[in-house]
Amino acid sequence: MNMVKKNDVSEGPENPLLGYDSHVLLEAVDLFDDVRPVILDEGYNPPKIRIELMKLHGLVMEMKNTGNLSQEGKKQISRIMALTGDLDMEIFGCVEKLEKINNELGKLLALGRDVEWIDLDPEEDPEEEE
Repeated sequence: MNMVKKNDVSEGPENPLLGYDSHVLLEAVDLFDDVRPVILDEGYNPPKIRIELMKLHGLVMEMKNTGNLSQEGKKQISRIMALTGDLDMEIFGCVEKLEKINNELGKLLALGRDVEWIDLDPEEDPEEEE
């Protein structure tokens, strides 16, 4: 049996992850779960947001082509603006959540900037090295 003495933690450089709150990564998963229904592609069915954007395009093109500002045309503009507002709010919510996830990943990357990285062989399983 070949026993190798492990280095005492105090002998090496300080682990940059010691102070990192990994619970924020679980919060990132929750944020991503909030975004998934908006961008989810179930099988061959397009995401709801794509359908809504195509609907918006159709409404706008119809309005541009007719140029109708009668009572019905004003109703069409109201439908366009309502759908645009709904889509804007939904996309803004997604962007806000994805930015939070991106910020947390950036913080984690920053912690490892001063640490010498070891390139892993893509065929190696890091969990097998224990």
